[in-house]
Amino acid sequence: MAMEIKACLVVALRSFFFLSHTACQSCPEYQKQALLQFKSSILAITTPSIFNSSDVSQLLQSWNSSSDCYGWVEVECNDSPNSTSRVVITGLYLDALFTHLSPQPRVESSMLAPIFHIRRLEELSISDNNIQGEIPGVGFANLSNLVLLYMEGNNLSGPIPPHLFHLPLLRDIYLRDNSLSGQLPADIRNLTSLQRLSSQIPASLGALKALKLLNISCNKLSGKILVSFGDLENIETIDLSHNNLSGSIPLTLTKLQQLTILDVRNNELIGQIPDGGQMGTMILYPNYFANNSGLCGIEIHLPCPKDDVLPLPPPPPQIKKQESWFLWEGVWIGYRVGLLLATGFMVLIGYFTLPPPSNCRHPPHRPIGGRGRN
Repeated sequence: MAMEIKACLVVALRSFFFLSHTACQSCPEYQKQALLQFKSSILAITTPSIFNSSDVSQLLQSWNSSSDCYGWVEVECNDSPNSTSRVVITGLYLDALFTHLSPQPRVESSMLAPIFHIRRLEELSISDNNIQGEIPGVGFANLSNLVLLYMEGNNLSGPIPPHLFHLPLLRDIYLRDNSLSGQLPADIRNLTSLQRLSSQIPASLGALKALKLLNISCNKLSGKILVSFGDLENIETIDLSHNNLSGSIPLTLTKLQQLTILDVRNNELIGQIPDGGQMGTMILYPNYFANNSGLCGIEIHLPCPKDDVLPLPPPPPQIKKQESWFLWEGVWIGYRVGLLLATGFMVLIGYFTLPPPSNCRHPPHRPIGGRGRN
C-alpha cells in the first residue's frame, strides 16, 4: 500500500509540474487571436498558390489555433509582470514578408489593426512590406510599452501622427525610405529618452539631448539643415543623404563632440563646409559630401572663393596697362588649370561618384533586443 501511495504521489507531482510548465508557456488568448486575425488579413491579399510557395507561408506556418503563440516563429514572449502563470507577447519581427513575391501585394496600413490589441508589445519590426497609406496613429497610441519601432522601406505616406511621440518608453524609430511628407509634430519633445530617429526634420529637434542617431535619408525633404542640430550634444551619426536639402551646413555642427558621421550626399547644399571640432575629421570622408555642386572646403579638397590666393599688388604706373593685360590673362589661365586639377583630383578620390543604389534600399534587419523563437 505504501508503495502504491508513493507511486501515486510521484505521478501527481509529475502531472503538476507538467501542467505548471505548460501554463507558464501560455500567452493570453486575446493576443493569440489578434495574431491569427493578422494572418487572415495576409491570406486575404495573396492567392493560396502564391502564399504556399512563399517565405511568408513558412514563416507563419506555426501560427495556428492548435498551438500556443509562445512557440510561434518571429514572436517573442516574456513573463507577465502581473501573473506567474502566463507570458505575454513583447516582440514581433515581421520584416520582408513578401520580398520574394512578384508582384508584391498591396498591404494597407489598416491591416495592422489586430496588432494594436497586443498592448504589452515592446518591439515591433515591420520593415520592407510594401505597407501603404498613412501611419495609424490612434492604433499606435495603444502600445504604451513600445520601445523599438521599425517601419523602414515601406510606402507609407502622409504626415507622421503626434500619437507616436506620446509613447513614454519609445526610444528608437526607423521610418526612412518611405513617402512621408510634412514635418514631425512639436510633440516630439515629449520623448526625452529618444536615442534614434529616422524621419523628417522637426524644428524642436535640438531638445532631444539623448538622440544618438538621426537618419532621414532617402526621402523627399526640402528646406535647410537646422541650426538647432548643434544642440544635439550626444549625436553620433547624422544621415541626411538623398534628399532635396538646400542652403549651407550650419557652423553650429562644430560643437558636436560625439559626431563621427555626417552624410549629406545627393542634396543641393552650397557654401563652405564648417571646419573645427569633429567636423575636422570629415576630411577622411569626402564621399559624404558628394553631389552637392555648391559645396567647398578642405573636407572635399576644394578651396572656397575666399580661400583663393590674394591678388598681386598693382604694377608701376608706366607699365600698368601692359602688365595688367598679362595679369588678367594669367589669372584666367590659372583659374582654368586650377579648376581642372581640382576636378581631376576629386574624380580620383571618388567625390563625384554616385553612391550605389542600395544606399537607399537596405537589407531587412532585426532589432537589437532579439527575435522570435523558432
